[in-house]
Amino acid sequence: MLEKTLAAMRTRDWTAAAEAALAATAADRPLPRPAVPMLTKLVGLLRKSGENAAAALLADRVVARAPDEPAAWLARSQLAQHRGDLAAAISDTRAAMARSADPGPARPRLADLLYEAGDLEAAASELRLALGPNGQDPALLARLADVADAAGDTAAMHAALDRAMAVRRTTGVGSPVLLMALLRAGRLVDAIPDLDLRWAASGAPPRPFPQPPWDGGAVPDRTVLVWGEQGLGEEIWTAALLPAVAARASHVILECAPRLAALFRRSFPAMTVAARCDPPEVPAADLQTSGVGLLRALDVRPASHAPHLRADPAQTAALRARYRRLGAGPLVGVSWRSANRHAPTAKASRLDDWGPILDRAAVFIDLQYGDTDAERAAAAARGSIIHRDPAVDPLGDLDMVAAQTAALDAVVTVSNTTAHLAGALGVPSAVLLPRGRGQVWCWLDAATPWYAGQRICRQARAGDWSAAIAGAADMLDGRFGRE
Repeated sequence: MLEKTLAAMRTRDWTAAAEAALAATAADRPLPRPAVPMLTKLVGLLRKSGENAAAALLADRVVARAPDEPAAWLARSQLAQHRGDLAAAISDTRAAMARSADPGPARPRLADLLYEAGDLEAAASELRLALGPNGQDPALLARLADVADAAGDTAAMHAALDRAMAVRRTTGVGSPVLLMALLRAGRLVDAIPDLDLRWAASGAPPRPFPQPPWDGGAVPDRTVLVWGEQGLGEEIWTAALLPAVAARASHVILECAPRLAALFRRSFPAMTVAARCDPPEVPAADLQTSGVGLLRALDVRPASHAPHLRADPAQTAALRARYRRLGAGPLVGVSWRSANRHAPTAKASRLDDWGPILDRAAVFIDLQYGDTDAERAAAAARGSIIHRDPAVDPLGDLDMVAAQTAALDAVVTVSNTTAHLAGALGVPSAVLLPRGRGQVWCWLDAATPWYAGQRICRQARAGDWSAAIAGAADMLDGRFGRE
């Protein structure tokens, strides 16, 4: 049966592989030790192919038939993590470590699981054990920095990053994990030399344009292509750097997400704006750079930028007039969760907890993408009406979304595209930020935000939104008073 399993795996027939593997492990007898790596690999392949029930059954069988094999427990731990059962994932990881001659390699995984579960002290303890007395692993030190930030200990975060950077300077070798931790901490000067490692962190390749890279120098007779990357938010805030590019080049071509094309054409009329397509159409440019690459080319430091996007004035006026008829008080847009696939939980708050924001005389406009009917109904039952405009599709062309945002007096949002739009349009806004790995791009309470007129309201500790929500409520009170 194990031969049939291997043959089916070679042809990527996962259903047949699962049937053969389950048949081979049905008997209540120990598994041959050489079979364990193949079967644990199959558990992961079944999960990735959506065969979750077969993967779970096989993982249980392998643990039962090979209880002394650490790999069997780790395979089941990974499956538990995938379905969101962190307690089971932690338990199985510890079981694997207890059966291993060297539990050290599994400690970072256990630390990450403990971090996800909110046990920050235990996560930090595992990372310190993994580091040992010398603490020379930059990636582990970066993880320790993230845990310290999640716990609200900014000093410990920077201390861990200082140690990591000392190793980085000695070895000359960077780490994608360290890069992202530096960016989250607002340490752009330290991060910029390793900026290209973000491609390894994201798992996505850069755009395959053949032009040589632009180094930021003056090229008054050349056209520079700037292309967007990795997310709408990054495209919006790096667009603030485009005037500096235009000042050094003859012409700028901007390739952007199709949803941003109309908005960018209005905002940068002297530039050529092209909607991104695949395979890419190679424009007639002499040099090229990514938007985030401008941080290095222009030697950028964290700084507030004046509004650089322009919404359609007619659409903005029409929407504002329509919303003004909904009631008295300031027009306040709200968005309480993010669809970011890398940190969906960390960047999502619960509208149920927004009482200090919603408990005021204001007209609230729903800026949240996705289905919000149930959440708004629950808010209405508590006395807070949040209006949804069916004419605006938050997941459609962002030109109309920009007009809706510009029509408002203020915006309160978590870290998502709405935050970037409000900041880039110059709408007074409060951004609710998580601690730890859910935050991005140097938005710290101790650093200047990217946009003038934007207030950063951070959690005191990962998972606890109360301090951030109170900060946003204070911003609204300071701007509009309180009846």
